[in-house]
Amino acid sequence: MSVCETGTRSVEAVPPTDADLVIRVIHGERNAYAGLVRRHQQTLYRYVRGMGLDHDTSLDLVQDAFVKAYLRMDECRDPAHFRAWLFSIGRNLCLDHLKNVRRLSVPFSMIPGAERIPSAEAEQSELKRTLGEALDALPPDLRDAFLLKHHAGYTYEEVAEIAAVSASAVKMRVHRARQTLRAFLTERGVSPVTIENAPIVLANEQHENDPAERRDREAARRKEEEA
Repeated sequence: MSVCETGTRSVEAVPPTDADLVIRVIHGERNAYAGLVRRHQQTLYRYVRGMGLDHDTSLDLVQDAFVKAYLRMDECRDPAHFRAWLFSIGRNLCLDHLKNVRRLSVPFSMIPGAERIPSAEAEQSELKRTLGEALDALPPDLRDAFLLKHHAGYTYEEVAEIAAVSASAVKMRVHRARQTLRAFLTERGVSPVTIENAPIVLANEQHENDPAERRDREAARRKEEEA
């Protein structure tokens, strides 16, 4: 942060907000966009990785998201929430990419020589495939909240800021996602022990059994249903 001298006093310059930078870009000040990129590129990268994509693919999609956001900047209706708008663009790019990848994938049983692969590896591969199907079946808001929390490692408060909702709403979404995933895997015949040791967090967190937390989740659920 720079320091400006005013007489005998030094005053720290306040960095521009996202809204300030967005408005400057809309008015033709292209260099202002670099500030938005520097501010959000690492967070967006972590978000994209949280969608289950590898490093190189994530970098490409982050770049695509920033380019798309720049070209559509006049569509950002609320400049103060630029990050949430940017992340929605990134999420859509991720979902499009994943659809294309899965369209080209084949079932494990169709891989030549699959029967010779050790059973432990086969089981892990099958579990990951089933988990992928379970995540695909989730509504986007539940899937995003769950992956941001348990794959990308964000706190509930950070996920709330990204999704532009309350922390209570995020906790409710993560809880519902976990319960839905567990039910999906149980219906597919996955054992309780395997579910508890799955490569994603499916065991209930300790705070979820707290009465106050349950009340918060229920209030958030009712609020979403009324919206």
